[in-house]
Amino acid sequence: MKSLKNKIVILLILISLVSSCAIFTKLDKVQKEKLLLEHLNSWKSFRIEGIIEVNYKSFAFRKNIILQKNNNIIRIDIFSSGITGLKPTPFFSAYFDSVLVLRLPDQSESTKIKDIELKNISIFFNELQGFYSQKDKIIENQSLISRDYEVYFSYEMEIEKISLQKEKIKINLEYDNDFSLISIEQDKKEVVNIQIDKITRNNIEIKPLK
Repeated sequence: MKSLKNKIVILLILISLVSSCAIFTKLDKVQKEKLLLEHLNSWKSFRIEGIIEVNYKSFAFRKNIILQKNNNIIRIDIFSSGITGLKPTPFFSAYFDSVLVLRLPDQSESTKIKDIELKNISIFFNELQGFYSQKDKIIENQSLISRDYEVYFSYEMEIEKISLQKEKIKINLEYDNDFSLISIEQDKKEVVNIQIDKITRNNIEIKPLK
């Protein structure tokens, strides 16, 4: 009886392996190039709604977040109450075009910050499409490495991890058809976690922060 059970288990494992091979077919270079281009284009414009958790030193909170991007414009809004409420209360807002504009908690007026190093933001949000010019290197190594950053891609050519060398920051991304989770680590400790509930990509209009 035990021998029969073992044979059944082995048979089920073999069937599972054969099924997996049939489902997860090997992608050729042309297919990977197409997937890479589609993924990089998906970073051009989006509106993400979800929950953000921040744990940094003595600073911690869990709140609703809206993250928007349209070409070179980025806006982040964090709310003290649900974004589906009648009057959600803004907790923190940031808007970046040519300068960075911030509205901090308990401040009614915004603050403009001109003299700030935003090179890494520019690389990963405004110049991602430029990565396609290095598609051969990305497809071969599933990564793109420079002096300032490392970007790692999945087999399906989705960005899985971004490592910023100088800041010792790692950005991890998970997918379920589209972005599902973004986490940020500093010094090997998670400090930000964004659980994504909804993504919109069409007709994204971003209002400036005044």
